[in-house]
Amino acid sequence: MSGGWYLNSNVSKRRREVAIRLQRSLGGQFIVVAAPDHPLVLRSVDVLIGGPTGLTAVMMSTVEERRRPDLFEGRLKLNAMALPSHTTFVRMVEGDETSWSEKDAFEAEIDFADRAALLDLVNLAARTPGLRRKDIGARYQVEAESRFAETYRLARVLRRGARKFSFENEEIRVRARVKRDVVNDIDSAFFAATPNSTALSRLMLEGGSRWYTMQDGVTVPSNGPAGAAFLNKYPTSSGDPDKVMRAAAFAGWVLAPIHSGKSLEEIADLVQRYTRLK
Repeated sequence: MSGGWYLNSNVSKRRREVAIRLQRSLGGQFIVVAAPDHPLVLRSVDVLIGGPTGLTAVMMSTVEERRRPDLFEGRLKLNAMALPSHTTFVRMVEGDETSWSEKDAFEAEIDFADRAALLDLVNLAARTPGLRRKDIGARYQVEAESRFAETYRLARVLRRGARKFSFENEEIRVRARVKRDVVNDIDSAFFAATPNSTALSRLMLEGGSRWYTMQDGVTVPSNGPAGAAFLNKYPTSSGDPDKVMRAAAFAGWVLAPIHSGKSLEEIADLVQRYTRLK
């Protein structure tokens, strides 16, 4: 991207430089954070801008998300539902990236190679609230929060029933090798070992695409049940032990012990019963 205002191709470096440049341009009334942490999502937006005019979220596609647009779509939906409904979303692209199919989901698409890109983004973030897109997603967020609460509660109850278990059960061993299956019409994933962050992130982004839909650029909760992710050992997040379980529930997955005294079919029935929209 010779001649552009931004030269780094690595997303991590890119988001940091974008954040630094935006903070300098916007001044002290605004706070700009690269890769902000959010209690309900594992993969947040890339840059978040907050100030007197509200929130602006910037998203950039990783190499994997370019290969699999469904993962980018899942991340967009999860963050759109997790952040306040008045948040303005902006997509930053490189010249060879195609436009996003749900164009209304983004206030703008800005090309890194465009010399005016930074100024465009600064102007978008500094707009007065009256010029922002009408807040039409709040009621959907209320529905999603209620469903999330029930899903998270079920996951916590199931974890309390977890028992130490060795893989002597042939059915469990086979399912763990298969890794994905359907149990009583519930999408199910199986992990013989503690899942790493990459596997968890991918699973949740896939769940986000399934559990939320998009209508005219607004993220809407779908009516289907959550999936069930069966684990032999629960993963934890440093400083927030329940974050992974919470983020999974928000993304449409109930983390469940692979052995709890209940059969897989019984757990699937509970997921079917308690994780739909009321």
